[in-house]
Amino acid sequence: PRTDQKNTLARLLVAVLVGIIGIYIPGLLRLKMVLNAGWTKTISAGLLPFIVGDLIKGAIILAVAPRLRRIAARQLES
Repeated sequence: PRTDQKNTLARLLVAVLVGIIGIYIPGLLRLKMVLNAGWTKTISAGLLPFIVGDLIKGAIILAVAPRLRRIAARQLES
């Protein structure tokens, strides 16, 4: 990939990770309060069952987004 593509993918990767973290942190904090439990139980209940799927979705976004961007750019030009 070209340098600008690498930069775009790096920025997209950061955005995906920040988004995932941004969803999980408040969710885990709230779950900890609701369960009135320690971090081990909270992470076991609120993170571990879902993180693999969310990371897979993030990888799909990284794979699909550049192509969608090119398609959108072509549509906007016409």
